[in-house]
Amino acid sequence: SWAWDGDLHIDPTKDATAQVTRLDGLLTTLAEEYAKEGKDWEQQLRQIAKETALKQDLGLTTAQVAPKAQQPEPEEEDTEEEQDAPE
Repeated sequence: SWAWDGDLHIDPTKDATAQVTRLDGLLTTLAEEYAKEGKDWEQQLRQIAKETALKQDLGLTTAQVAPKAQQPEPEEEDTEEEQDAPE
């Protein structure tokens, strides 16, 4: 099948995290997500299966790294010296 090329992403990490969330929450399908990039989901899965099998045959492993959750910036606190200083 034919599809338009997908758009470039401004923040690929944020987009990837959102995509995983949608897939995990069953809010979308692989077909829909691959179509957004102009790709055929069945061809992509077949290619992934080939690559995975070859990696296993060669004894290679793929480390899957989960994106780190953004930690809020700690608020600046006055030190005890600043709190005890006379005004």
